[in-house]
Amino acid sequence: MPVILFGSTTRHRVESFSKRGEPGPSYLCDNVVFSCAASPDGRFVFAGDNSSQIYCFAGDGTRLWKLASPR
Repeated sequence: MPVILFGSTTRHRVESFSKRGEPGPSYLCDNVVFSCAASPDGRFVFAGDNSSQIYCFAGDGTRLWKLASPR
């Protein structure tokens, strides 16, 4: 199932969905997620939370790293 939509949530997650609305992998962050983006092929998913942390995930939902950004 190719994922085409990513949405940031107040439940500390980025949720993904297929074109048919089927749920895909979920990406867990430590705080409310304000923004998200993905590489064109969906191999990497990025998120930014409300405590200025930036996350990188593998396409399957595995967290690869978390980085503090300046406020």
